[in-house]
Amino acid sequence: LTAGMTGFAHPAILSAGWGQVPLVIINGAAESYAEGTRQLQEYDTKYIARSAEVKQALRCTVWERIPQMLTWTFKAAQGNIPGAAYIEFPIDLLCSTGDPEKINKWQTSICTARPQGDPELVKQAIQILMAAKQPIISVGRLANYSDAAAEVKEFVELTGIPVEACNGTLGTHPLNIGFQVCGDADVALLLGKYSVGMPGSLVGDNFPNARKISVYPDPVDIGRCYPVELGIVGDVKMVLRQMIEEAKKYTFPDQSEWVELLKGQIEGSRYMFDTIADEEATRIPMHPATASKNLVEWMLENNLNRDSFYAADGANNYYWYTVFSGVNGMPWEFPHQGVIATLLAHSLGNIGSAMAMAVGAACAHPDKLMLVPSIGDGTIYYHFVELETLSRLQVPAVVVVHNNNGFAMVYDDQRRVWGRQARAGSFFQENIHY
Repeated sequence: LTAGMTGFAHPAILSAGWGQVPLVIINGAAESYAEGTRQLQEYDTKYIARSAEVKQALRCTVWERIPQMLTWTFKAAQGNIPGAAYIEFPIDLLCSTGDPEKINKWQTSICTARPQGDPELVKQAIQILMAAKQPIISVGRLANYSDAAAEVKEFVELTGIPVEACNGTLGTHPLNIGFQVCGDADVALLLGKYSVGMPGSLVGDNFPNARKISVYPDPVDIGRCYPVELGIVGDVKMVLRQMIEEAKKYTFPDQSEWVELLKGQIEGSRYMFDTIADEEATRIPMHPATASKNLVEWMLENNLNRDSFYAADGANNYYWYTVFSGVNGMPWEFPHQGVIATLLAHSLGNIGSAMAMAVGAACAHPDKLMLVPSIGDGTIYYHFVELETLSRLQVPAVVVVHNNNGFAMVYDDQRRVWGRQARAGSFFQENIHY
């Protein structure tokens, strides 16, 4: 980044941090020797980075310390709970020269310890799950980061408990429900789930009536945004190994009836949303429900949900895309699929960042097609520079824009305020094609 870009990048930095993605931001800065002179782009960029909840924010002013401080930055980003870390270099430092013999590689230790959970709490967790009538498991990003896919699968098969979101750990396993129809769950096991959202928000507590068991490395985060009855502090992989050994001592109740109920609810949701899409099929411009249904069907027919690296971005269109991908079992099935979309699906929203991150991911996986199956006609304004980057780097990509002359999130909000039949004065002119 340049010093002038820090504020612009702020939402993306915060989204990456909330998404628990190891990200290092290397930024420029105004001259270090002229602080306080109101020079070009002189402002506290470290403060902006800290307000984006980076794990560490550093300013390097001595070039001999560049290896040392870069090492600290990368180490902070790749900790047990990954996130964003920030370092900035003033322009006078970047343009300076010196004796390379004075720069040595900075040696640092990397802590790879994986803490186990409290054995007594593990026993309590198994007893709570044993007594549950309608239990559910929800797998967060940290489970994938701790390489717990094998443990998730073993625990699910041992207990018969279905999974609401697997974050790439279960694939097409029959107990991978893959859609949020589990509001009636009486016990929810949260594995590496970042606490986010609030009652009534678009994201957050999907199990409002459930007794919650949370496995997470940071005790401060457990129960932060919704009540948790039992918190187990530890690495997801290590705690699951403990839970598997404890669960082997018992015979869990048959959950097949509960699993079939959930699958039936998904089928009901699919029928309802398909009906909406079909009813809107003749509308011009095309309704996002119709577009999303056809896009998801096309992706499934061509196996693109497995063979491409895909991301989605937007507001109203993004809602419809996630609905149709969800009822068709697509989200979070396969490793590295839909990662960008799920990364940004937090309270902050996901407008404007997904394609930029997907470009980097596509460059790291040149064997895969980059697919953006859903982006809105308002959101695309954020991404024109990414289209140039895709062309320049020759990344094979397909970007589908829902150009329905809508800016529908804005329009929906206006109708909520002024009435469903009202066309607010700040909306668009009918004789202009947007």
